[in-house]
Amino acid sequence: MPSTKIDAAVDAVHEACGGSKALKPTTSLLTNRYTTTGRVNPGHSTIAPGLFCYAGEREPEYLPLGWTAHIHPEGKVYFACDATLKIVTEAYMYSRAVQEKIVHWTGVINELLFERHISLPDTAELFVELDDATESCLYYFVDHAAQTEFWLEELSTEFLDLPPAISESHLRLALEELYWNHVEHFPSHRSDQVSLRVDELTTAFVHARADHMTSEYSTFPYGAEECTNFLSVIRAARDYSKNAYSISVIAHHRFTTHYGQEHARLSRDQSILDTPPPHRRWLFTSFSRLLFSVPSGYAQQLDELFVDGVVYTHQWRSFASACRDEWKLYASWVSLPMLAINVLLLLIPSTCRAIALASILLCNVAIVFAATLLTRNHRAADWLAAEAATYLADARGESCGFHPIAVAYSLPKALFLWALASNFYACAVVIVALVGLSLCTGRFPCRASCGVDFRRPAFFSRLLPRWCSGSVSLQCEV
Repeated sequence: MPSTKIDAAVDAVHEACGGSKALKPTTSLLTNRYTTTGRVNPGHSTIAPGLFCYAGEREPEYLPLGWTAHIHPEGKVYFACDATLKIVTEAYMYSRAVQEKIVHWTGVINELLFERHISLPDTAELFVELDDATESCLYYFVDHAAQTEFWLEELSTEFLDLPPAISESHLRLALEELYWNHVEHFPSHRSDQVSLRVDELTTAFVHARADHMTSEYSTFPYGAEECTNFLSVIRAARDYSKNAYSISVIAHHRFTTHYGQEHARLSRDQSILDTPPPHRRWLFTSFSRLLFSVPSGYAQQLDELFVDGVVYTHQWRSFASACRDEWKLYASWVSLPMLAINVLLLLIPSTCRAIALASILLCNVAIVFAATLLTRNHRAADWLAAEAATYLADARGESCGFHPIAVAYSLPKALFLWALASNFYACAVVIVALVGLSLCTGRFPCRASCGVDFRRPAFFSRLLPRWCSGSVSLQCEV
């Protein structure tokens, strides 16, 4: 579900609950896991002698009794309580203020269970999320044995932003999907109670792969090749092996994503560093509008590639390949037909000559810029992440960001578009002149304000009557 849709659904659910300081139901798809983020400001520190070795570690942070910290493979730290009421939350329990709020709301839920005489199974688990904006608490329950999600009050599927169902068995599939979303978000603390049903997964993907190979109308959302990749992942989950290089890559990845910290990066385009974004200056905005907003598109792509100074190889190579193909396009056969059209326009003795000359100049400049960019970046599509990061760090200005390089990248396409617009205008002038000429041959008065002096070509001499000899001066009033 797109983040904008999730935000709208979360707001709708919270508004329907009404008021502040309330216990509000939610689902595992409507939490703020991927929408809420904080900012951090890294700085240099002093490393004590033997730190993490013979000197041991500094005094650890303590959690309340029964609580343990766990780290999601994405890097997000979460906390679980193994007590009579089993609880899991992403609220930062190392904070004393957060501890007090969680204790308060779990007490409210315990009182609610007592008042309604509800006895939860041992396999049930409570999720809570603090909503600081309204000083309220969001919650839902899951049952690891039944593999479903549930609440303490009667709720409609529309209220929870669930799709309409045709029966209870159909509705159970939606609730089971919510359960597995919960397990996806909190996989590390109760793995002994979670049945991943690997054999069932293998059977489903094998059948889906065969279905796609033998039919064009399979309803499975992944194709045959993707099913093969999924089966490799499932097989790796059974036969897990590791090597030093993989561990080194994982260690670097965890460092750059702030793995296990309060504010971990969960998405490639998520910024967690407290760095001011570059201001879009009026000069760049003016240039961008003058160049058909092509620089703005490049600036946005470069910003998304270099979030917090981190570059991903496959994303960079995809971007560099797309740029290279675009520059080749405007440096070769796209600009050549345009030059041929301009040469033809030059053969017409009219005011179109100035427009044709301008279009030729724009095409030549576009070709020069495209050739220069191709020469300077001919290996960019093969760069690794470290090389791309160095290049982008040098290209990014402290105040203007990627604005200069975005303008440079956009010039071949933008200049070609200006040349194309000039050709359209020149062709329009010629068409107006020809229409005026045909009207004159039919003895119709013609007045236009375009001021084109269109002399009769030699090949028209046999077709036009003698009274229309010489030149036709169009004075269009429209």
